[in-house]
Amino acid sequence: MTEDGTRTLQAIWAGQVTHPLHLSAAQLRARMEQFEKEIRRRNFRDYVSFALVLAGCGGAVLMVSNLLLRLGAALMAAWAIYCMHGLYRFGFIQREENPWEDGAQACVAHHRRQLERQRDIVLSWPWGIGLAIPGFVLFSLGVVYSRAQPDWSIPIALIGCFAFLYVVLVIQGRARAAQWQREIDALAMLEGDARASGGKPD
Repeated sequence: MTEDGTRTLQAIWAGQVTHPLHLSAAQLRARMEQFEKEIRRRNFRDYVSFALVLAGCGGAVLMVSNLLLRLGAALMAAWAIYCMHGLYRFGFIQREENPWEDGAQACVAHHRRQLERQRDIVLSWPWGIGLAIPGFVLFSLGVVYSRAQPDWSIPIALIGCFAFLYVVLVIQGRARAAQWQREIDALAMLEGDARASGGKPD
């Protein structure tokens, strides 16, 4: 993309209007609870996925004899462990002692921080998923060279599926991050309104 095109996109983004949220305390609380449920479901799904990858690749390391297959499976298992650790450390909702006791303004700030945290996580998906590529490539090559007559159709199909899933997840993550960013901006405006009105949302 040219420099002029980049400046044009930046100008369009900067010119977008953020509409403030108008929420009662009950609506804000319901929104926070729904968001936390969504994140818990996503984390559970991701944990199950990583556990399946770890189990499958760990079994392959122990069972197969081809060096490329074993090395690729070992790297994929290490990637799954790393992702599970990252999910445990960064993916969960940060717990705070009942923010409602500190007033509506504290609740708005708490929800905004959670949105920012989850936005940063989904924006990290491209490189996080990309860490699986070396192991996946080695495993695919192992599939080829473990046969008496190398057949490239299987690894090509595997790599095609991986590339498709990668693109879908990156697009999904960016769309979700953009949605959350709009809500973050609106909450920031709501915080300003709450301060001006003495700590109560509209």
